[in-house]
Amino acid sequence: MSIKGNKSWTWLVFAGAVCWSLNAPFVKYINMDPMLLCAMRSLVAGIVLSPFIFRKKTRLSKSLIGYIICYVGNTACLVIALKAVPSAIAVGMQYTGMIWLFGIALMKKQTTLSFRTIMPIATVVMGVVLFMVSGSSGDYSAAGMLAAISESLFFAGITYFAKDAGGDDPLALTSIANLATAVFVFALPSTALADIGTIDGTKWLLLLFLGTCQLGAGYTLYNIGLKHVLPHKASMIAIWEMILGPVWCLIFLGELPAMMVVAGFVLILIGMLADGVLAGIKAAENTIHLVEDERNEEHAAMAAAAGGRRAARR
Repeated sequence: MSIKGNKSWTWLVFAGAVCWSLNAPFVKYINMDPMLLCAMRSLVAGIVLSPFIFRKKTRLSKSLIGYIICYVGNTACLVIALKAVPSAIAVGMQYTGMIWLFGIALMKKQTTLSFRTIMPIATVVMGVVLFMVSGSSGDYSAAGMLAAISESLFFAGITYFAKDAGGDDPLALTSIANLATAVFVFALPSTALADIGTIDGTKWLLLLFLGTCQLGAGYTLYNIGLKHVLPHKASMIAIWEMILGPVWCLIFLGELPAMMVVAGFVLILIGMLADGVLAGIKAAENTIHLVEDERNEEHAAMAAAAGGRRAARR
C-alpha cells in the first residue's frame, strides 16, 4: 500500500478520536446519572447501527468475542474508575494501552526496538502521566485503581481485536458491542432505570447525538482505520481524544485547562510529531534502499547480458 493510502486510513482513526472527544462537553452539559447515560448512549448507538448486523452475516469468532468482552470491560471499568478515582486518572489510564500494543507488535515483528520506535511512545506516555497527575488530588480506592489499570488492557484489546472481529462490516461490529454494553450496564443494580421517565426532549436529542455521532461514528471510523493501521500506531492517534476534549470544553463551556494538563498535551504532541517525522525518515531510507537494489539488479542483468554476448562471439 502506498504512503498516501496509509495516510488516508490514519485520518479515519483521527476522525474517530475527534468524535470521541465530543463526549467531554456534552456529558458535562447533560445532567444525568452517569450509569444511565452510559447505558442509554450505548443503546442508541447499537439500535441506530443495528440494520448493518443483518446486511451481512456477522460470523461469531474468537476475535469478535474478544472485542465485545474488551469493549464492555473498558466501558464498565471506566464507569467504576470515574466514581472511585480522580477523573484524569480514569480517562488517561486507558491510553497507556499503547504500551501493551507496542509489546505485541515487537513479538509479532511488526516493529523493532530502537530509538525511533521507543522515543515517541515514551514521550507520549510521559504526557499522559502528566495529564493524570494534574487531577490526582482526591480520594482513591483499591477497586478504583484496579479498574483504571484494567482500562489499559481492555482498550488495548479493543484495538487489537478490531481488525478481524467485524469481518468486512465495522458498522455491525460497533452495533453489537454497544448493544452488549447497554445490556450489561442496564443489568447493574446501580443504574438508575427509574430516571428514564424523567428524560426530556433536549436530553433525548443529546443522547441521540452522543449515540450516533460521538460513540457510533467514532468507533466505526476507528474500526475501519484499524484494518489498515498498526494497532500501536492507532492507539497513539486515539490520544487526540484527550487533547481535543478540554479544547471543546474551553470553547463551549469556558473551562480553562490546568497548566499541568497543557504541559502534558505539549509532550503528547511532541511525541506524535516525532513519530511522524521518524516514520517519514525511515520510509525515505527504505525507498532509497529499494531504488539502490533495483539499480544493482539492473547492473547485474546488464553485466550478465554483456557476458553472454562475449561468450557468443567466441
